[in-house]
Amino acid sequence: MAFSFGNSGGAQAGNAGGAASGPELETIATEELGFLSVAGEAKVRLTSLWSPLPTPTASLLGVASRRGLVAAAGPDHVILATTESVRKALENPKEGESEIRSFQPQLKMPLPMRVSQLAFTADENYLILSAETGGGLAIYEVQSLLNGSTSSVFELPTNGESLRLLAPNPTSEKAELCAIVTTNGNLHMTNLKERKISNVLKSQVSSVSWSSRGKQLCAGLGDGTIHQMTPEGEAKAEIPKAPNLGNHHVSSLTWLENNLWLAIYTSNDESAPSSVYNIITRTPPSSFSFQKISDPIEPFGAEKAPIIQSSG
Repeated sequence: MAFSFGNSGGAQAGNAGGAASGPELETIATEELGFLSVAGEAKVRLTSLWSPLPTPTASLLGVASRRGLVAAAGPDHVILATTESVRKALENPKEGESEIRSFQPQLKMPLPMRVSQLAFTADENYLILSAETGGGLAIYEVQSLLNGSTSSVFELPTNGESLRLLAPNPTSEKAELCAIVTTNGNLHMTNLKERKISNVLKSQVSSVSWSSRGKQLCAGLGDGTIHQMTPEGEAKAEIPKAPNLGNHHVSSLTWLENNLWLAIYTSNDESAPSSVYNIITRTPPSSFSFQKISDPIEPFGAEKAPIIQSSG
């Protein structure tokens, strides 16, 4: 997917000072590890089929592991079910030649619009939805949904902008915080406790990742740089663009440790966008090493790909 905020893609300033290419990480291939299917080829369809398909940045599945719940958005509804019921549905008998098993969720909530974003808060008390057209946030209390209510607790507007992503804080202690990024690249912070959305904290944002303790977050930008900040918007650090990259944005970002990130840079080429994977290591205060890793799931290459491929 091409990504553009006007002239953001051409910026090259992020390559200055403190950025160096490190050795590429070794690729290790093995067939000794693999994932075990729960029920062979059996599948469960959680919602009805989407037509047309959702937007490329849509996130339509959420799991509340402690409660044992799964939520999924269909084209005109959201379902809520127990993870146990989904697992048991995989054991249902086949209907004809199809491997898709019948499934009835505990709750099916009709909606008048298509959803593009869905997520549980870290404390699993709330389910957040955002519409594909017009954005906004609708916040539902999970316990009320389990009791049969389908009314939202409250809603918050996003100035008519749809969302590229929503990223709840990963900790129960700060579960009221949720970062949102609009399709125009504006980063805001939502406070569910105060029922408000902040002004724009950063523009030209293409991806977001929280720290493991939820005290800070990093925003990947359209020009390939990364901005480290507090939830209030206070700048803490700038991570330069990976060396020798052209017109790329940070399409995905994972903050692994205090000084370690996985960043995926995707070209802004409309016809054939490609991605580059980098492990970023910071040597405080401001030196950065970028080590390329191969795409672990490339859709081409050897006739029989190894079951597990890693870099180390």
